Amino acid sequence: YTSAEFAIQEFYEEPPTKKRIRIEPKCIHGIIERKCSICHPDRAKIIKDNYHRKRYGLEPEQYIELIKKQSYQCGCCKTPIKPYTNTTNIDHIHIKGYENLTAEAKRKHVRGVLCVNCNTGIGKLGDTLEGVMNAVRYLS
Repeated sequence: YTSAEFAIQEFYEEPPTKKRIRIEPKCIHGIIERKCSICHPDRAKIIKDNYHRKRYGLEPEQYIELIKKQSYQCGCCKTPIKPYTNTTNIDHIHIKGYENLTAEAKRKHVRGVLCVNCNTGIGKLGDTLEGVMNAVRYLS
């Protein structure tokens, strides 16, 4: 080998450098302390509030008000729903450029709160009245 060829071979045979692993303390439940929902029961609510604010332009009070207006029921099937759970979804009108809208404009596109099953079903039907009507005709 020439010195250049040897340097190239040596470079490619060198093992990759190890990444630094951040060791985080665990709580008494065996979970990373800052992520434990048992030690920090309000953590999930704070995360959801921030998500609703960023994604839908909804403040926590507006989110609760939306659920109260629907009598704590899914807007579609009337199944009881609880705020701040993984089985509750905010339904909104899908438009191009939604992410770039202001918080106020995003709020205007919110239709209501649905259970995860209805939200998924409506999404699978194309999020359109035509898709839902096709399903109704099929079932009739």
